[in-house]
Amino acid sequence: MDQIVLKLEGLEMALNKLVSVNASIGVNVGRALFRIGGLWKRTAVEYAPISPSTTMLKTFKKKMAGGGEFANTLYVVGRKGSSGRVIKMTRFYEAKMDMLLSKNPNNTNKPMPGGLMRSITFRSNEHMVEVFVPANSPAGLYAFKMHEEKGSRWKERGPGTQAKGPKADDKFITRAATDKKGEFIAIINDELNKAIDKGGK
Repeated sequence: MDQIVLKLEGLEMALNKLVSVNASIGVNVGRALFRIGGLWKRTAVEYAPISPSTTMLKTFKKKMAGGGEFANTLYVVGRKGSSGRVIKMTRFYEAKMDMLLSKNPNNTNKPMPGGLMRSITFRSNEHMVEVFVPANSPAGLYAFKMHEEKGSRWKERGPGTQAKGPKADDKFITRAATDKKGEFIAIINDELNKAIDKGGK
């Protein structure tokens, strides 16, 4: 995915405060950035779009074949105690349904939900943290499109993404960072307190 630099107001100041406690506490800074990276990545995975499963597409196909006013909708049960929701078949998946469900053993278009989620990774050291999708990962070829090109190269959230919840959408990495900024600062303050306990000024 092309690089996007994201600066969160207040985060740099909190990190500088941690560094100023003691010049020798790089381990605390590195640990803070590692913890931030882990939380950022987990949230980005939660926010990332996902393809519909084969089972979901088959259910849609059967229902749509029966016709009716609501043939292109399904009710999905909520996950982890959340309420269920009605999801809608989009034109993109309706047009590709037969190809996606083809029983041809050579079919390379079978749905493989979760490729983007599995491809999100992070790395950190005592100077930086970044969350990204590697170019050589399963989602490397389309991650930037999903993150940055809603409205131009794609418009509607597919049924798999709808079922995942309202936060699953484009800008999944940058939204994860902005939404968790307060928790990032809390992590830095926690490491700051640990550094002070170890003999900082």
